[in-house]
Amino acid sequence: MFKLIAQDGTEYPLTHPVTTIGREGSDILLLQDDGVSRRHAKVERQGDALVLVDLDSTNGTFVNGARLQAPHTLRSGDVVQIGGSSLTVHAEGEKATRVMREPPPMAAPTTPPQAHVQPAPVYAAPAGYAARPPKDRSIAIILEILPGFFTLLGIGWIYAGQITTGVIILVTGIVFNCIFVIIGAATAGITFCFTVPLQWAAVGLSTYLLYQHTKKQPDLFGP
Repeated sequence: MFKLIAQDGTEYPLTHPVTTIGREGSDILLLQDDGVSRRHAKVERQGDALVLVDLDSTNGTFVNGARLQAPHTLRSGDVVQIGGSSLTVHAEGEKATRVMREPPPMAAPTTPPQAHVQPAPVYAAPAGYAARPPKDRSIAIILEILPGFFTLLGIGWIYAGQITTGVIILVTGIVFNCIFVIIGAATAGITFCFTVPLQWAAVGLSTYLLYQHTKKQPDLFGP
């Protein structure tokens, strides 16, 4: 039977057909690690093999220091890096190897060299690992408010990663403002007394909805 062993010695048996790893609603919970997505990765049992799959996490999943680009078949001794947490794969019947911060000093051999077990390597946070959320909520809000007053509503949504929503809002806003300008020109500007407040209301509503959306994604924007 395989299991994952954390650096503090906590053991997580991999007995289910699918074992999920993340910060919320997962079989293995890494609650104190902000670099872990809510549903970060999973381990699937495929016959006698265990396959590690990244679930489109924000900071990625690493095995033995290399970022996971495709499903990876786990072997005893592999070190899985998720956020700032390291989990070592261990098979029952084998002696567990603890992950040490520094390898112990080795004495000079007094006899001809013999095969020996190398100390477990140290896996620091891999290159590209982001300890802080990669996007700024305030930038998204500013990009929604300021361009929104100039008929470019939706820019903040695009920055927040909701490209389809942002493009729909942007195109719709431009079309409606073109119509408002035509009607305003035909009515000597009187209708602008009604269309301008409507534009402001649209900016306010879109900004509020964008704020609520980013609050639900702490992985991208922080708590």
